[in-house]
Amino acid sequence: MKISWQVTGIRHDSVADLNRAVSVDFTADFGGNPRIADGNGDGSAVVDIGAYEFVTIPVGILGDINGGGSVAISDVILELRIALKLDSVKPCSDINKDSAIDISDVIVTLRMALKLDTWKLYTV
Repeated sequence: MKISWQVTGIRHDSVADLNRAVSVDFTADFGGNPRIADGNGDGSAVVDIGAYEFVTIPVGILGDINGGGSVAISDVILELRIALKLDSVKPCSDINKDSAIDISDVIVTLRMALKLDTWKLYTV
């Protein structure tokens, strides 16, 4: 079954058609959240449709490898073990979001543990 509808005199056969009918000048929804987002985490940001778009909810602190609620020296050691491929990757271990856990992530984790950099939240 195919569903069609009319918006401002234009026939639309899919949600994608309706989404294109919304001006690109509208960069935020009614709540002020961005309309263009990677809502499903597949690496492709698209225009979300609806009055209220997808909103990510922070689930933890980047670099808090042991889940202790802060970034400490013990997290730096765990991050180093992950970078050396001695331990498995955790969702909070890719600090710079380059899809690789390496020495740069370890350095940023150390800077956060020493309170030289601010902690960053991550979402899934």
